[in-house]
Amino acid sequence: MDVPLPDELGNFQSSQAAGDRGPQEQRLWLVVDRDPRGLLCRDDLGRPSIALKYGTLVETASIGGGVSPLQTKGSGTWLRVKVKPVAVLYDARLRGRGGQALCLVRANSIYLAPVNADSLRQALQPSP
Repeated sequence: MDVPLPDELGNFQSSQAAGDRGPQEQRLWLVVDRDPRGLLCRDDLGRPSIALKYGTLVETASIGGGVSPLQTKGSGTWLRVKVKPVAVLYDARLRGRGGQALCLVRANSIYLAPVNADSLRQALQPSP
C-alpha cells in the first residue's frame, strides 16, 4: 500500500492511500515535529489540549458515515487522530487525563509523516 503524499506546501489533501483494493484510510502517522514543547493537538474548538512527543505514532480517528477525518480550516488541513497516553508530552485537558484522546493536528509534512503499515510489519518480523 502506498501512503498519501503532501502538496507543494506540505499539506496532506487526502487521508486516503492507494491500496490493492482501491483507496484505504491512512491509519498510522509518525510525529516528526522536533519542537521540544511537542506537537499541539487541538480540541474541536481549536484550543490546544495536548502536546505530542516527537517520534510517536498516532492513529487516524475514523468518524464514520463517509466523513473524512481530514478537515480544511483556513489555509491548512487538519487531521483527527486518536492519541494513546504514551504519545502525550503534556496534557491540559480538564477531563480524561491519562486516557486515550481524540484531537486535531495540522496535516502537514512538517509535523506528521504517513507510515506504511506493511513496511512496519515487515520491519518488526524476526529475520530468518
